[in-house]
Amino acid sequence: MNTNKFKNTNQKVLGVLALLCTATFWGFGFPALKVLGNIPPFYINFWRFLISALLLAIIFRKHIKLINKQMIKDTVIISIFLYGCYALTTIGMEYTTSARASFFTCLGAIGVPLINLILFRIIPNLKLSIAIIICVIGVYLISIGGGNADIGFSGGDLICLSASIFGSAYTIGLGRKSASFDPIAFSMLESALFVVYSLIGMIANGEISVALSYDFSTLEIASMIFTGIGCSAIAFVCQTYGMARVSSNKASLILTLEPVLGGITSAVFLGDRLGTLGVIGSVLVAVSIIISETDSSDDVLVETHEEEDLIE
Repeated sequence: MNTNKFKNTNQKVLGVLALLCTATFWGFGFPALKVLGNIPPFYINFWRFLISALLLAIIFRKHIKLINKQMIKDTVIISIFLYGCYALTTIGMEYTTSARASFFTCLGAIGVPLINLILFRIIPNLKLSIAIIICVIGVYLISIGGGNADIGFSGGDLICLSASIFGSAYTIGLGRKSASFDPIAFSMLESALFVVYSLIGMIANGEISVALSYDFSTLEIASMIFTGIGCSAIAFVCQTYGMARVSSNKASLILTLEPVLGGITSAVFLGDRLGTLGVIGSVLVAVSIIISETDSSDDVLVETHEEEDLIE
């Protein structure tokens, strides 16, 4: 038995499970964020990431010493892309439907392999390319499954499309650096940076006065705690762990389970319609992930490229 191959397979399985965990928490975050819909967006993020940062710092305080200058430098750069994705999505949803916003922001399934191809000459093979196409069709069907189809291309759609580019850049950046990070220390630092970004956003968006006077309901407090613990602290740690073991191309596909689970949980808890097309789309996304996981050549290509980076 090839022991190294066995270990690599186990590591990949653990990485996939970690990313599935991230997608699950983000999917369940859809109804939670809808509950928080009346609260200014940057104020939501401020509390969400403050809860995440404090929780990680208290429970895993020994990991704080693993934060060094290089990690801070890399995390600042990487985290700006993800927060840019959050901010642009928040702004874009003011000018388009939530269904269309979900579709355009999930186009990272295409954006990641395209950026990898242009910048790093990583070419997805035929099987992965087919999986990506099926995935995008699936996400589109989910976005219109509840009868929310619109014709045309609005400014909000363009903003959300820009958000997907930022999200793709984050996925690639995290994928190329995550192997050198302690996932808990990185997630702790990233959450702390997001608190700072959110505070800046609150000031720029004029949310300070609203924030000081807002009276949370019990349900809003529960939703805020869930997004802080599950959708941020746990999801970030799992994402960083998974990205160190799964290629960014495949990770982007796995994380598209977010709108699938978001549609299901919104239907269960909020009574939203998933619709026949939404169900078909969900199946297609699942099929695309299964197809991508039956192939290993893309992982080998990315791992080889990352090893070259480390040598340089």
